[in-house]
Amino acid sequence: MQFFRNDRKFFVRRRFFVERGVPSRIHHFASWFYFTFPNDARLGSLLYYAMRLKCIHIQEGYPCFLTTAHTDADLAAIETAFRETILEMQA
Repeated sequence: MQFFRNDRKFFVRRRFFVERGVPSRIHHFASWFYFTFPNDARLGSLLYYAMRLKCIHIQEGYPCFLTTAHTDADLAAIETAFRETILEMQA
């Protein structure tokens, strides 16, 4: 998963999720993004709790957003937390 900067708007790349076989869809528009899991992904909801344990505030059923206030360090922390969380959940 990588973040791209386009006029200070950030988008999540789906590649890491696809590579790891995560059954999630990432919908995005401008600086907003939203995760969905299929109904049969029983443990999909745990992603949100695990991310909050890593100090990334994300809630199930609510959109996320990135702004110009987010620094490169913030984006790196978010990307690291997503990668670690996915790998931990699949272990």
